[in-house]
Amino acid sequence: IFSLLIEDVYQVIVERDGYYSARVRRRAAMGLIHLWEHRFDRTLIDYAPTVIDLWRVRRRVAPVFGTMLGTRELVKLSALLSDRWHRFLIERGDDQEVLQALQEFVFGLLHEDIVLINRTMQLQKIPVIDRDDLIGKLGEQIRPVEVDSSDPREMYRFYQRRSSCIKRRALANQPGPRRTLEELLLAYLIDKDQTATTEA
Repeated sequence: IFSLLIEDVYQVIVERDGYYSARVRRRAAMGLIHLWEHRFDRTLIDYAPTVIDLWRVRRRVAPVFGTMLGTRELVKLSALLSDRWHRFLIERGDDQEVLQALQEFVFGLLHEDIVLINRTMQLQKIPVIDRDDLIGKLGEQIRPVEVDSSDPREMYRFYQRRSSCIKRRALANQPGPRRTLEELLLAYLIDKDQTATTEA
């Protein structure tokens, strides 16, 4: 399942116009071909393990919700991830799109749901919220995706759901992230590796 997921992320970068340089897209295309040729050899893939580790760790970190900032979730997630992830956060963590995509990822909710929850918390003067409060206050309209199960297909469905909403947002010109956290991370890794190679 994770190999299918990483293929999807590579393909999105290859096909996306206007976001990445031709060199980044070409590197992503080469990475995708490399994945197809060496599907079962994890050691041969440069960037994929970082993204795959992100998915594996996310399955182990259940969201607490709390203030809806995602601080506790991010700390737990980051404690289990590599330096590549930490460098990504240091360099890109202040970017609005990265923050929005990160919140979607850690909470298992879409951006629109997160906005609604924050608005409800503000109107009702609720300082913190948990999973039960979430369902109690907002009913069936908001239900976090469970990706902490033993079924890796849940992560695939979670990724597909966010990807579909990204396309809808772009078409309707609605606020929210235009890329998934996985795409942002993978594109960053490709770009950084390309920069390091050029400087060397």
